[in-house]
Amino acid sequence: MCLLFLSTSENPAPDGYYLVLLNVRDEYYHRPTLDCHCWKDYPVEVYGGRDNEPGKEGGTWLAASKTGKVGVLLNILQKPDKNKKGRGYLVVDYVTSQKDAASYLKDVQKTGKDYNGFTLVTVEMKSSVGLSTAFLNNVSDESPQHIPPGNVI
Repeated sequence: MCLLFLSTSENPAPDGYYLVLLNVRDEYYHRPTLDCHCWKDYPVEVYGGRDNEPGKEGGTWLAASKTGKVGVLLNILQKPDKNKKGRGYLVVDYVTSQKDAASYLKDVQKTGKDYNGFTLVTVEMKSSVGLSTAFLNNVSDESPQHIPPGNVI
């Protein structure tokens, strides 16, 4: 099971944080991955680990961009369907895109059934919008859900 602890604050104390994020990736230990590093293949500076599994190279479960975006992918436990698309590029596409989180999640909602079960969590930290956090899962028909600052998930 993938686990995520996320705590946000719009106005942290002087010794506090805007974002605290702890993530446990549920994957087979032997699955090949690259450790967290700066990705050189995108014009936006991005940091994260990357999948190195044949056929899924380049996807990720957690990444952050210098533009203020953080994406986290949580797998939903179910028997995988090999005919479905790889989920790892959902995070890659979000943190490297020009789209805001709300627009990106609405687009993913339209194609979400093309993937095995997931929850995609997006964080945007920009001076123009402040701190915005939302999530979408593809096993329900719910729209993307905004997570107000101060809540812990």
